[in-house]
Amino acid sequence: LDSPLSPNLGEVRTNMTEMLTSIWFGGTNVTAGLREARLHFNDAGSDNVEKVIICLTDGVHNAPNEDEPFDEAITCLNDGITVHTITFSDGANEDDMILAAENGGGTHSHAPDEESLKAIFKRLAGSVAFISK
Repeated sequence: LDSPLSPNLGEVRTNMTEMLTSIWFGGTNVTAGLREARLHFNDAGSDNVEKVIICLTDGVHNAPNEDEPFDEAITCLNDGITVHTITFSDGANEDDMILAAENGGGTHSHAPDEESLKAIFKRLAGSVAFISK
């Protein structure tokens, strides 16, 4: 977890900037990412806010000996967490990410370019209730 839940946007931006300088090796364990977010919400999330995971991925889950992302999405939904998925790249595995979003009570979108990605995030931001109770 590179950035814990925090209202401090500066901290989140700093952590994201640091990620730009790291070396990525191309492996994608989508299930582990969903699980990590779910466990963090369960440990540190507030009970009076809407819990949402936005999974931005090429959708190619290539982690051996790991459950499928669409199975973990069911666990997320059972824990009160909505899972939205966004895929990118020409080789994206949209089928599995559509299923993960459906199983997680969310939506799936594909972003072929930067403008599409911005529009998707704006739509998702507008669909989340920021204050409850």
